[in-house]
Order: sequence, then structure tokens, then C-alpha cells
Amino acid sequence: MKSIGARHGAAGSVVACLASAEGGAGSVTKATERESFLLEIGSEEIPARFIPDSRRELEQRAAALFAELHLEHGALRSYATPRRLALLVDDLVGRQPDREIEVKGPPVSVAFNEDGSPTRAAEGFARKNGVALADCQRAQDQRGEYLLVRKVISGRPTAEVLSEALAGLILAIPFRKVMRWGSGDLEYARPLR
Repeated sequence: MKSIGARHGAAGSVVACLASAEGGAGSVTKATERESFLLEIGSEEIPARFIPDSRRELEQRAAALFAELHLEHGALRSYATPRRLALLVDDLVGRQPDREIEVKGPPVSVAFNEDGSPTRAAEGFARKNGVALADCQRAQDQRGEYLLVRKVISGRPTAEVLSEALAGLILAIPFRKVMRWGSGDLEYARPLR
């Protein structure tokens, strides 16, 4: 198994692993490669009445997070014991897909003077998006013509993306009552292990 992220210290630790379907470890770099993913959250004993809601919330929030991060996956299943909350994701892609986005800029009437020379608005828009003004395109909508930049955002490895996002997912799970421990301001149903 390949560990993709862990938090240690007063906040406890979180184990997240990607495991290949063959059961071996390996680096996941291609968007076409798919592996199982296990997120395991260890804590002190959580009251039994909190578990059904926390499982449901973990599944719903994980599905929303994977969609937001553009990570395709198979089935999501949550599991729980009083000391563990786990999420198993089948067929998780190894890399985000590359995607093209459109950044809408200022109206053409604001971007260019009457003589056709670019204004500061046009130059600033191009500079902000890291392109030459000549690479900006024009597009039309119901309000008129405007400048547009199309950018290709390269996909990142799933392990890298999830290592940045999992702490937020875990801490976003709502509980009826939460507690703090140690000197930090971390809140969870019970201290994390």
C-alpha cells in the first residue's frame, strides 16, 4: 500500500492508502489507471448514536469532494466502529484529467479605445492570466462582446490532490457534540488517534 497523507501530533493521525487491484504497491500517474482508496480515521471511542450520521456525512461529503476535484471513481462505501470511521472508494483514477477552462474578461468596449489600441483593462486581464494580449479571444453573450482566455489546466496526481484535501474532509464531518483536546483548536467528536 502507498500512504498518501498523514497528520501527526496533537491532532492524532489519519491513514489514507491507495492499493492496486493486484494488491501490490505502485506509483499511480496515469489518468487511466484505477485503484482502490481507503481512508481510515482513528479516534477515541465515538458514541454509538453519532455513527450512522457520521457515516452518511462522510460518504456524501467525499462524493462532493471527489466531484469538485475532478476525480472519477466507482462505488463509495463507509464503515464504522466506535474507534474507526473508514471510507473505501473503488476504481479511483490515478490522476485528474486535463481540463480546459474559459476565463471571461472585460467587455471589448472597455478593453480597447476607439482607435483600437488596448486599454489598461485589457493589458491587466492578459497579464493576470499569463498570456499575451494577442492570445486573448473575443466571445459574445447576451450582454455583448468580451475578451476571453482559454486555459488548459494540467491534472495532478490523485495522491497529491487528496493529501491536500483530506484533512478538510475529515474536519468537516458534523457531530452533535464536538470536543477540543490539547492546546490546539481542532474540534472532532473525540480525540483523533
